[in-house]
Amino acid sequence: MAEQIDLTSPLVANPTQTSILKLDSFYYSRSRAVMRVEVIGNNIMKPYEYSGPVATDLINLLNKANCSATSFDKRIFNRLIADGYLSGTISGTPD
Repeated sequence: MAEQIDLTSPLVANPTQTSILKLDSFYYSRSRAVMRVEVIGNNIMKPYEYSGPVATDLINLLNKANCSATSFDKRIFNRLIADGYLSGTISGTPD
């Protein structure tokens, strides 16, 4: 099973919305100092964007990361949780 965030509560008040989100896409631009991630669940796609020095720092941090102990997806999920964008627990194993 791929890594996912098991949300504490759904992102929207919708009974068909799952409480599980997976990382769908990741984009960054060093020259524009922007980093964008999109997570998907049942009937929802949610984008999150960082810009400016925060994005540059995140891009550099991810570029230097050793993902053998903590996967790339889990690092992204942990950051979204730490920044208060999402709340929940991470489960599953890297693909």
